[in-house]
Amino acid sequence: MLRAFYYSELLRWLGCPLPIERELYGVDFDFSTVQRSSCYEVVQFILEDCDAALSSPELPWRITTDAEGYRLTGAVAEAIKSRMSVYMASPLYNQGQNYWEEACQVNKTALANLRAQGYELYRTINYPATWKDPEAFLPNDYAALFNEYFCSSMAFGSSPVDRETIYQTKSDQNEVFHLDGIGAQDGYKSGTCPSQELVDCFETEDGQPILNLARPYLDEITHLQPDFNPANTLYDEQNPYANRDPRFYASIYYNGSQRKANWLFDESSGSPENYPADRGYRTRVIATWDGEPQTGIHPSDRKATRTGYFERKFLHPFSGREINWIFGAQYKMFRLAEVILNFAEAAAEANHLDEAAAAVNEIRNRVGMPNLPAGLSKDDLILRIRNERRVEVAMEGFRYFDVRRWNTPDGNLEKTDRWINAMWITRNGDGSYTYRRGPVSRERLCWTQKFMWLPVPVDEVNRMKALTGEDWQNPGW
Repeated sequence: MLRAFYYSELLRWLGCPLPIERELYGVDFDFSTVQRSSCYEVVQFILEDCDAALSSPELPWRITTDAEGYRLTGAVAEAIKSRMSVYMASPLYNQGQNYWEEACQVNKTALANLRAQGYELYRTINYPATWKDPEAFLPNDYAALFNEYFCSSMAFGSSPVDRETIYQTKSDQNEVFHLDGIGAQDGYKSGTCPSQELVDCFETEDGQPILNLARPYLDEITHLQPDFNPANTLYDEQNPYANRDPRFYASIYYNGSQRKANWLFDESSGSPENYPADRGYRTRVIATWDGEPQTGIHPSDRKATRTGYFERKFLHPFSGREINWIFGAQYKMFRLAEVILNFAEAAAEANHLDEAAAAVNEIRNRVGMPNLPAGLSKDDLILRIRNERRVEVAMEGFRYFDVRRWNTPDGNLEKTDRWINAMWITRNGDGSYTYRRGPVSRERLCWTQKFMWLPVPVDEVNRMKALTGEDWQNPGW
């Protein structure tokens, strides 16, 4: 299981070359005989190791006691198989071959096995005193449910409240309010700032995308000219945060959001939404307009948002220093929703469109979003699945890999990664706001073809070239 996991990580970050190693090397081993394998062969090796683990009676499906916490399980084996089979079939890895049907069947089996062992989506608010409190400022039960799930650690037990999480890391996210939240709250620095491109992916509550998913921006590189979906009648460019998918409110703090916490500063007249107010435990409007002295957008101030947004997804509604010292939840490395999305993607690519749509609708229905329209073409369904994935697993570490695996080995990241945008907001004299899209800062330089993979460490490359005569380095490095 550990070998399968580490190989999966090496493949995700480095691609091939990777040698397949089933046995330990002896001190007299001839390393000049080591050969690189194809991505398909490496994934087959990963699946083989997972199946070997699953055949062991000593591998539990769920950890039921704290004493055995963080052991690997059969559920992790199925999750690794699900994830890597989709990578195997993706354009960056498939070497021109079509492996989608194989990936579909791997995922279908993994999903069935996980369900048989009691894994299911998190569907119930279990801590209503916190997440249904009006001062949590979550607009509906679906937003509360989604935020509660990510702010709660899975307990080890035979009948846990959380049956969705397959594996969580041992280390919690500690002072997430201090290190990855709203910088002004603790007088420190802002953490993850969601991009305008991510915000654009959250549909309106009627299930209509904001943008044309086939070509979201007329200027495909700089993203300053959104191509709005003409069928969407609820989205208003000057009231952009109304009527959105509940996951938006659970995941992102935006201009006009509210948060009750311990704020370590007195308000000044420069923030008319909040002035006057003394430091302490109180409700504050998260105003992100340009010039707002505490939470407004700024290109260099440490406590400011860079994008007009702050991360909320992992931030407990009331966490803060001294009064409510609440540590962040443990990070969910594998969860059932990912497996469902993996199956949906593989099924759509393999032309099982009804099964793919049903899987996506299960994810959407959990948060009260309507089903996808019936009868979507294969291409349109794949676009909706990719957008659903971006929304559901936002800020969980998937996007880096997804934009790459959906690309080709000779492609680049110009359309997704070269420019990242913010919402630059002006506060008008009458208290209204004007919203304008603009770049976060200057052009990013990590979009060219070589950034499809990380470089193999140069010392290893030099050793293997000396031993085998081959250059094991990834292209461009």
